[in-house]
Amino acid sequence: MSNLNPNRLNLTYLVADMTLMKSNANAVIAKIPLGATLTDEERASGGDINVDNKIFV
Repeated sequence: MSNLNPNRLNLTYLVADMTLMKSNANAVIAKIPLGATLTDEERASGGDINVDNKIFV
């Protein structure tokens, strides 16, 4: 399947911007408890990837 949303952006981020984005991402990841995982019920209720929702994967 071809890319349904081709990247049409032509951006170059400054090093300071990349550092800030990585820092923010790491802060979010740090909030997730170590070993956190979904239960079997949560996994089953998540649904499957199909043609209708594959666009955002």
